[in-house]
Formats: sequence, C-alpha cells, structure tokens
Amino acid sequence: MAAELRAHLKKDLDDPVTPDHWDTVWWEFYSINGELEGAERYLPLVTGQFVLLAQTGRLQTFARPKGGGGSVTLDPALWEIDSGLPRIATCSINPDTPFDPGTQATHWIFIDTADLDREMREYDEEQARLIQEAEKPLNTLVEGTLNDCAAWLMVQFEDFACPMITREEFFEGAKRRFGGALSRRGFADAWRAATIDYPERRKPGPRQKSANSPR
Repeated sequence: MAAELRAHLKKDLDDPVTPDHWDTVWWEFYSINGELEGAERYLPLVTGQFVLLAQTGRLQTFARPKGGGGSVTLDPALWEIDSGLPRIATCSINPDTPFDPGTQATHWIFIDTADLDREMREYDEEQARLIQEAEKPLNTLVEGTLNDCAAWLMVQFEDFACPMITREEFFEGAKRRFGGALSRRGFADAWRAATIDYPERRKPGPRQKSANSPR
C-alpha cells in the first residue's frame, strides 16, 4: 500500500514501476481476493454435502500415499467426523489416525468420479423439479389473473360502448381491481385477448376523455 501511494503521489519518479503498473497489480489483487472470498463462503456448504455423501456410501472415496503408491478404499465410517473442513480443504487424510485433527496427513483423498457425476446430475434434476413446483402456483395465478382481466375488460367494453375510455385508463382501473398480480405486460396480453371481438378498441390515436372511469 505504501509503495502504491508513493507511486500515485509521484514520489518515485525514478522508479521504473509506474502508477499504471500499481493499478494493474491492485485490480489483480481484488480479483484474486474476490475468488478466494467466494470459495471461503461456499466451502463449508460443499464440505457438509460431501461428508454426507461419503458417510452414506453414495460417494466412494479413496486414499493414496503422498508421493505415490497403491490406493485404499476409505470406509464410510471414517467420515463420521465433527468437521470435515480441514480434510476437504487439504484433500488429505491419515488413515491410521483419521479422527485426530492434529495428526500429520499422509495420504491424498480421491473420489469416484462416476459417483460424483451421478450425484451432481440428481441434484440438478431435483433443483429443477423444486423450481418448477415453486413456479407452478405463480404461473397458475398469473394465467387466472389475465383471464379474469380479459373478461373484465369485455364487460367494460359493453358498459362503455363508445370508445372514450383510453387504454391507459382501463389499465389503471385494472390495477385497482387486480392489484400487484397484474403487470403492464400482463394487461397488454389481456387487452389483446379482450379486443378480438372489439376491434375498434385497437384503433390508434387520441380519444375523447370521459368523466366515467372503469369500475
């Protein structure tokens, strides 16, 4: 920071490192730091999911000695730990003393990629299903509101036979009747449906104002 400040204050005019160089370094630092902060936020969540899958045997894990050697399968019981964060953060374990958090790790941890691919696929499918379920009532509500609005407009067209009420006035009346469930775009869809049998309502141009307003 001190070096950057001196560069910006032009205190190091003989230094080949210019303020632009420090700007570049500073923004690189911010970029890398942002990525690290993101990883720090998500790592506990990922760790919890990973440990759960390993505990239940849905994700098979292996340990291979650091420096090389044959791999051994890690029993799911070895994942019955209070915190998997140190193990996941370093991707390492000591199979001889797996429950001692202070022990020196001797093996790298590997996973069965087929198991991971299956779990990721099933997770994506479940998330898509949940999103679809969450949106279903909303879609039903919106569709019902648009149908009700179109029916209401047609009743208004019959009551106000002369095209003196503007489309904007109808929109304001519809907003009062249907509230936040009706957007301007939704009203446009309802208007198109309602004016099929009332083509005169689609004619552009100014119209005479009326003292009446849609109910």
